[in-house]
Amino acid sequence: MTTVRVYSNSSAKDTIRNAFYLNLDGVTQVSIASPFFSYSELVEEVLHGGRNVRLIVVLGPATSPVHLQRLINRANIHIRYFTSSAFHSKLYIFGDKTALVGSANLTQSGINSNREICVEIPREDESFDNLVLLFQSYWSQAEALDAD
Repeated sequence: MTTVRVYSNSSAKDTIRNAFYLNLDGVTQVSIASPFFSYSELVEEVLHGGRNVRLIVVLGPATSPVHLQRLINRANIHIRYFTSSAFHSKLYIFGDKTALVGSANLTQSGINSNREICVEIPREDESFDNLVLLFQSYWSQAEALDAD
């Protein structure tokens, strides 16, 4: 039986931001699906460790063009997008180590303070491989974002 951990932003110890830091150790790639995006600083921290990042967002009012511009020309990041609000998944995969699934968008309030919840799924859980395949499916359907 695998153990899952829940993060809910209800205390400094269990913030979703803390889940990022706990899961980055030893990971070379982070895959992120978040329809709302306005927190490039956290992605820059992930990249700073020499990691590769794949990011899927929705281009719409809740995604910041300024934050996308901060990342678009950085090494080791690939960004894809949807334009439909029907894409609403929040999925964070840390290499082949763990995945976070929940309600938190990649926004400062979503990661730090909103009443959000994310469940950590360890590699040993049978759902982990399905989450990786789901992300791959999203990635193949999304359009590549470039500086234009």
